[in-house]
Amino acid sequence: MPFVYALFVPRADRNRAADVLIDHGWDGRGSPRASAMRTSGRHLRNVLLVAALSLALVAVLILVRGG
Repeated sequence: MPFVYALFVPRADRNRAADVLIDHGWDGRGSPRASAMRTSGRHLRNVLLVAALSLALVAVLILVRGG
């Protein structure tokens, strides 16, 4: 999870700061912190796939060592 820091941005630089946030994935809704904490469906699928494959590997290792 990314770290979020509260920063003061001078009025003259606010548009540039918003452009940087948008370039890094902020969609403009809510706060940048909420957007940073949101995960995509693709990321969740990858995490679940790795977890399932890890469990399958552990099961195979248990069967091989026990048999």
